[in-house]
Amino acid sequence: MTALDPQEGWYAILLRSEGDAITAHLAGRTVPPWDLVSSLLDDLQLKRGLTDSARERAREQHRTAVRAHDRRAGRPALHDALKHALAERDTADARIRGLYQPAAEGGAQQSAVDLFQIRDRHERAVARCLELQSRLSVFDADHSPGPHPQSATPRAGAVQPTAPRGPLPRRRGVGIASATLAALAFGAPAHASVPMPDDDPTPPAPAEEEVEAAAEAHRLAVVTAARLAELRAAGAGGQAYILLCEAAARPCRDSVALIGELHDTGQTEEIPTFLWEAACLPPRQLAELAAALHDAGRTEDVRSLLHNAASRPADDIAAVTRALLAADRIVQVDALLQPLMKAHRHHQAVLVAQADASLVPAILHSARRASEQDHRDMVRALRSAGVG
Repeated sequence: MTALDPQEGWYAILLRSEGDAITAHLAGRTVPPWDLVSSLLDDLQLKRGLTDSARERAREQHRTAVRAHDRRAGRPALHDALKHALAERDTADARIRGLYQPAAEGGAQQSAVDLFQIRDRHERAVARCLELQSRLSVFDADHSPGPHPQSATPRAGAVQPTAPRGPLPRRRGVGIASATLAALAFGAPAHASVPMPDDDPTPPAPAEEEVEAAAEAHRLAVVTAARLAELRAAGAGGQAYILLCEAAARPCRDSVALIGELHDTGQTEEIPTFLWEAACLPPRQLAELAAALHDAGRTEDVRSLLHNAASRPADDIAAVTRALLAADRIVQVDALLQPLMKAHRHHQAVLVAQADASLVPAILHSARRASEQDHRDMVRALRSAGVG
């Protein structure tokens, strides 16, 4: 820990958000969750470099420490820890949903930093619930009669960070990838139900295939919405989250159909979480979803999706902007860029311009479409930064 700077990287963010817990971990009173350890390992990698084998050794040491701690503490302590983690997850869920309550529409926009922190706390809360679920399963297996297979050591619940990029660190495995990890923790098969998007656009389908595809998207939406309702009624919030993560990775036609079904069945409280996860999609797929939602008349959902995407690193925002411009989606470009130009947030738009100077004209045109004052302020901000 002495190699880490408490004013930089994940260490600084975690000290602000859970300083008391880190103090307890350092004092040896508790074992830190793996998402926290992995974040600090990424900070260390930036400082000194860290090989994959060194990270894997750290992971094995963490598993060993957790297992030894759980043997000493016993099942009641694990159960209490899980109850606390579930409460933290529910709080994080409420914060996400609160961002999209109608009462908040007239209020101040959340900054990119605020969105990043809310997303980070939510993902860590979910990961910790899953990790504790897995630890309970391992504890029960270790204390049941008969042989205990070596393979019982859990590997699930781990959120793998990458090195910070841009103004804020960004974790690998966020959103869509975490669905597979979550499925493992719940004992589900690690199937390939989370498709990787293709960089090449899908060629247009013939009319008959188009109708069939639309019907299949609707059928899948009905099934998914019904399953979500069942999971919520059973109190299985973690599994509902898995389902939303997997749904967010599907083709945009399926996503639009699901959002429509959630609206129609009164499950609108699921939509913010879905859009939160969809905002992590690769730039081309995210731009396609924004366009498809706009074409379906879901303008408010487009706004929420792109507002979430604005919390991504500047080079990601630049890539999404390029994809939208290539599709001539000027309305969606404005929805993505204009919030970055509001009071105290010009620096976010400047960072996008620094990531890709070819976007300066698009940024300025978007600012002018907002207002002449926004355009003048944006010109000054870009000049002050030496861009454009």
